[in-house]
Amino acid sequence: MITRFRVQNYKALRDVTLNLTPVHVLIGPNDSGKTSLLEALAALCRSVEHPIDNIFRGGRENRNLLYRQKQSDLIFEARFEEAEGVFDGYRVSFDLFGDWMMQIPSLREEDLLLTQGGSTQLPGSELGVTYLYRHREDRLTEADVTDVTQQIAYRMRGVHFYRFSPEALKIPVVLDAGRHGRMEFNGFGLPQLLDEIRNDREQYTELEKRFTELFPHVEAIELPVLPAYAASPLDHRQVQRSDFASGKGIQFRLTNDGMKLPAENASDGMMFVLAYLALLYLPEPPRVLLIEEPENGIHPALLKEIIRILKQLVSEQTHTQVLMTTHSPYVLHEFTPEEVTVCVREKNGEVKTRRLSESKAVQEQMDFFSLGEIWTMEGDEALIQPATDENLDEATPAPPTEVQPAP
Repeated sequence: MITRFRVQNYKALRDVTLNLTPVHVLIGPNDSGKTSLLEALAALCRSVEHPIDNIFRGGRENRNLLYRQKQSDLIFEARFEEAEGVFDGYRVSFDLFGDWMMQIPSLREEDLLLTQGGSTQLPGSELGVTYLYRHREDRLTEADVTDVTQQIAYRMRGVHFYRFSPEALKIPVVLDAGRHGRMEFNGFGLPQLLDEIRNDREQYTELEKRFTELFPHVEAIELPVLPAYAASPLDHRQVQRSDFASGKGIQFRLTNDGMKLPAENASDGMMFVLAYLALLYLPEPPRVLLIEEPENGIHPALLKEIIRILKQLVSEQTHTQVLMTTHSPYVLHEFTPEEVTVCVREKNGEVKTRRLSESKAVQEQMDFFSLGEIWTMEGDEALIQPATDENLDEATPAPPTEVQPAP
């Protein structure tokens, strides 16, 4: 698990540190850096599985990546729980070339972080990839990993980043081996994910059982062969009808009369729940799951069930970690102050964060109100205020550490 994540010079994030829990929530007003924090963590994790020019969500259309467009490098750093030996973290920094309309990242430096302070620089990388990417072993299980660089890479690989759109979840898809085990950012590809889960009949039956308990009018989830769509090779956010291949769609067989309800006519809530259940029952669940605003289009009662599904994912797949953003006080009802961080943007444009366990307003009112109620009553600016001056260390950058020679 990533216990501490630090990002410097990315968009509005001049220098921000998050202390994370297995399931963690980011709150705050619009344009307060929440999405940028998810993007930065995704970029760090993707650096061990993809070439550098493909680690940011924009792909080759990277824009405005650098804080205030200053000539400074991007730095991403993670610390891990239960890391073995003298290393417990990883740091990578990038230079950016080009103007704000087209910025091309280039590796500057990679370091393994020492448990007792300091770092060891990794050898120079080939053009376009990190050292950890070059030495990854995708087929190894956690028990097989022995090399320290493989240990670090194993803890970050398998990141999923979603902001589900009900329209995208409903689209029949051409089966694509390149999208094995995951969906696109908006949820396009859900039928393929369900088809992969169905290879394990027991898992698929459990998924159906859980779904039909929430929607009793549904008897079964079927995956018919239908005319389908494929993601555009030029822009993954666009899809196009395939004239050459059929694919899989989703339909629900209803109780009593056995009628079929196609996904395009299903409620948005049904599709959202199905997508989160698919993540829970994947043969290889995500190691890091990043979610933007899971409350969109969800009734509060059903939202509680979605949070329960995500917590079940973390409890059953102990290597999975979830980080989400939200604007819903109903989401906060399901979390403790240690599991929530508030983000605000200060007058100088920088983003500041604080865990709610260190918030003065929360400490004073937690015995009387829920987190969602406190947030609604007090607002973001009140929650960012520390209980004591001693709590300011979370927002204070760590002092520079001595660089150790590589072994």
